[in-house]
Amino acid sequence: MSPIKSIAFSLSLATSFVLGACGDSSMVKSFESAKDKVCACDTVACAEKAMEAIEIPDSEPSKSDMEKVEKISDEMGKCMKKLRSKS
Repeated sequence: MSPIKSIAFSLSLATSFVLGACGDSSMVKSFESAKDKVCACDTVACAEKAMEAIEIPDSEPSKSDMEKVEKISDEMGKCMKKLRSKS
């Protein structure tokens, strides 16, 4: 699997867990924090480490939270794509 496909898969998997399993405003904050860290990284390794910190709560996500997380995940994916294109 190519590096870009691997990252896309990881983001998709993380989003699937969120959409299918759990979430609340703390989930949104966790994704937002991870996105900020990923987008501040200069290397793919840094970004991957930042993504590992995403916390998935045990509660059911609200529709609003799901929409926010999808948007954040898209933004995070764009940052990862930029990092991948540099390497």
